[in-house]
Amino acid sequence: MRTACYATFAILFTFFSLKTNGQADSVRLTIHVADGEYWWVGIINHGAMMPLKQGYQADLHANLYGNQAQPLLLSNRGNLVWSDDAFSIIFQDSDIVLTKAKGEFVSTKAGNSLKEAYRYASAHFFPPTHDIPDTLLFTSPQYNTWIELLYDQNQNDVLKYAKAIIDNGFPPGVIMIDDNWQEDYGTWKFHPG
Repeated sequence: MRTACYATFAILFTFFSLKTNGQADSVRLTIHVADGEYWWVGIINHGAMMPLKQGYQADLHANLYGNQAQPLLLSNRGNLVWSDDAFSIIFQDSDIVLTKAKGEFVSTKAGNSLKEAYRYASAHFFPPTHDIPDTLLFTSPQYNTWIELLYDQNQNDVLKYAKAIIDNGFPPGVIMIDDNWQEDYGTWKFHPG
């Protein structure tokens, strides 16, 4: 097992080089893109720009891209990069450069295909729970506060919306409290407001 780990590290070192960019807490990862290797980034709104091409830029620090972004890159050669923190990305001169303020990048070769890279990322970074949703989600109407409240989710207005559903003759059901119920994205605590 240890020999396989060292061999994997040697292979990865060929593909990835970690560098700091001169700022105390900033971390940079440079990926040299080999001939015939193509990369995808986890930004849904940029799907038409995939695989990445020279000149591509994005910044997950400054833009959540409609809340449809994930700090993940995958290649058709089975390579992947994951981060628990937001990063910026620039593809120039056959290199993809990722920069973020803190933390580490996880980079690995998970196989030889895009499919294998995705399956590895899913199993290690966002595994399915195999929990079955409550049957009410399949047997009752679902209402969503996004339509009524957009980003202003608060107890008073959510209760007012629930009462208005019943007062207007709609059947009771499940109310999904949308964006901003939590302290921050990725923090699974209800905002006290």
